[in-house]
Amino acid sequence: MVWRIILILLLCASAVIFTNCSKKADPENLPIIPVAIDPWDAPVGAAVQGATLFEGWSDLRVLDAPVNVTGGWTDSVFVANNGMSLYFAYTRFEASAVLDSGTYLVTGPARNNMTGNYFKNFKADLTSAGWVVN
Repeated sequence: MVWRIILILLLCASAVIFTNCSKKADPENLPIIPVAIDPWDAPVGAAVQGATLFEGWSDLRVLDAPVNVTGGWTDSVFVANNGMSLYFAYTRFEASAVLDSGTYLVTGPARNNMTGNYFKNFKADLTSAGWVVN
């Protein structure tokens, strides 16, 4: 009697296993496997020229778009202690025009959720797809 119950359970289990094997994987229901992100190997751009470095810093690099944009003025960059986020202020005004002549010349693009041209704080997060600015 016991062996019949075991045989029935094995047959039911094999039917479930083989039924599930014939199904195609649904991409929307696949498990998400986290990608390890190393902030010491973040995507960076060209070397910064003409900067004076001290306190052991070397090989200063530009962060490409979407963090760095052509035009405007990015200032006060701070990196979070985990290396996965950075905070910065941005204005659409050209820095040299403001500092040299007090002229407010708009040269930079408007960023997401930016109203007006004056400084606004932004956050950029390092993801498996690169930097994402919020």
